[in-house]
Amino acid sequence: YAMELLDGADLQTVIDETGPMPAGRACRILAQVAGALDEAHRAGLIHRDIKPGNVILVERGGEADVAKVVDFGLVKAIDEQDLTVTEQDKIVGTPLYVSPEAVAAPETLDGRADLYALGALGYFLLTGKPPFGGKSAIEVYTKHLEDSPTPPSEHAAEPFDPALDRL
Repeated sequence: YAMELLDGADLQTVIDETGPMPAGRACRILAQVAGALDEAHRAGLIHRDIKPGNVILVERGGEADVAKVVDFGLVKAIDEQDLTVTEQDKIVGTPLYVSPEAVAAPETLDGRADLYALGALGYFLLTGKPPFGGKSAIEVYTKHLEDSPTPPSEHAAEPFDPALDRL
C-alpha cells in the first residue's frame, strides 16, 4: 500500500519552536486527533502511543494545522474474546502520555487509553510540558497512577477558559 507523504512538523517540534499554543488552536487540533482516534476505534484498533511526536501538522488545500496521526506501530486490535495475557500485553507507549490502565492492567486496554493520552496531549499543547514528569519511567508511571496533574491554567502562557482544566 502507499502512504501519504506528510510535509509538516510534529507537535513536539511545533511546541519546542513556538511555545505553548493558544487554547483555540489547541482545541482545533485536538478535535482532529479525536476524530482520527474515533475512526481507529470504530475499526477495532487502539493506537497506544498518542504523543506530540506522533501528530504531524500539515497544510492541505490552503488550510493550515491539518492534524495527521502517525506511527501505528504499537496498534492493537480490540478483541473482547481474548482473555490471555501475553508478552505483547506489557506496558507500551511513551511514559509521559501513557494511561493509568496501560500501567496497571495493560491486558485490559481499550480506546479509553487513547483518550487519556489525548488529554495529556492537550495539556502539553496548552502548557508546553506533559502533565507529569520524573527522573525515571517508574516515577512517571507512579504519578499517572496516583496523582492528579496541576491544572493546565496554572502553567499556560495565555489565560483560557477554566472549563479546559476539567477536561
